Amino acid sequence: MGRYTLNFNFVYPPIPLRCFDWSATRDTYDEGSLVGQGATKIDALIDLLMQEDENVDQYGWMIEGPSTHYLAARKLGKYEFYWTMDPHKGLRFYNQEQADATMMTIRELCPDLFPAVFGEAKPVEHAWVELKE
Repeated sequence: MGRYTLNFNFVYPPIPLRCFDWSATRDTYDEGSLVGQGATKIDALIDLLMQEDENVDQYGWMIEGPSTHYLAARKLGKYEFYWTMDPHKGLRFYNQEQADATMMTIRELCPDLFPAVFGEAKPVEHAWVELKE
C-alpha cells in the first residue's frame, strides 16, 4: 500500500444512528490522526477529505479535470462530490501522491463522477493567493 492509501472500516457502533457506520483513514494513521466518519464509505471519505482540506496551507495539490474544473465536496443533506471552476472550493491535498491515491479511490467508489469528459482528470499543483486591498 502507498503512503497515502485510504483505509475503510465498517464500524457499526451499537447506537441507533447509522451516520457513524463507516470510518476512513490514511495508511499513515496514528493516534490523533484525522478520521472521517459517515453512513457510507463515500460519506466517510468526504468527511476525511474536508478535515484534511482545512489543514492545507496556501500551496498544495488539487484534482483537475478538463476546462479547469476542480474536484470538490459538499454536504447538502448528504455528502457528495462535484466539479467546480472555483479553485477556492476545490479539495486541497498535501502532495501529488495523496491527490493521486485519493483520485483512484474516488474513481472506484464513484465511477459516474469521471465520465469520458473528466476521464483525463489529474493531480495538479496549485497556489492560493489572498489579495489585500
